[in-house]
Amino acid sequence: MSSVSEKDTSEAGGLQGVFQNLGSSLGTALIGSLLIGALSTSFASGVAVSDLSNDVRETVSAATDRGVTVVPAADVAGIGEAAGLSDEDSSELADIYRESQLSSLRVSFVGLIVISLLSILFSRGIPAGLSIRRKDGADVAEKA
Repeated sequence: MSSVSEKDTSEAGGLQGVFQNLGSSLGTALIGSLLIGALSTSFASGVAVSDLSNDVRETVSAATDRGVTVVPAADVAGIGEAAGLSDEDSSELADIYRESQLSSLRVSFVGLIVISLLSILFSRGIPAGLSIRRKDGADVAEKA
């Protein structure tokens, strides 16, 4: 804001707000997509290599074919029982889902770190000095 003239500060402030909101929305969308993708992949692979019976694996695979809904891990056993699974299979499915949630959170945090580090590269062009306008109209540059 200090690098624009006094008459342009309102426009610069508006643009700054727009880009802050855009960056926040885009970041949330990227991390959310990464989280859901990692959860779907991790849960599907966890079910595929589990000790669940083939019928149960096929049922879960068909139910999650179009993605996994984020639900509290404590509710998964009840959802499995409501779908006709035994208590043992429902408990194992809940454990797989819980581990998948933790794994997808780890992947999302790593993704967040990578995106943050990349954003530092794009911020290299931000001016390091301040431009101060004196009353006589001359610009004076100062290092921040």
